[in-house]
Amino acid sequence: MARARRAKATELIERLVADGRVVISEPGDDEAAEWRRVVDYAKRHGLEPQGKRTEKARFGKRGLETILVEGPHPNTRASPCPASLPTPGSVTSASVS
Repeated sequence: MARARRAKATELIERLVADGRVVISEPGDDEAAEWRRVVDYAKRHGLEPQGKRTEKARFGKRGLETILVEGPHPNTRASPCPASLPTPGSVTSASVS
């Protein structure tokens, strides 16, 4: 199951890189659920290209559209940790002086 989903997710990302969007017109309930799982798998397992993200939305009455867009998700928070931390000795010696 995981290999099949990974293969589908990899194929989806390749199609998105080539075409920018993928539309599934009027999928059945099972197909729509599987498509959402594939998109979520790609997100969770870091298959999206660097600096891009996938977004999915309804298309028409029952269709699904997945697009590849630039940048982080608008709800992504900046990391509260600095990119680099001082070494423990430098903090201790600076505060003891």
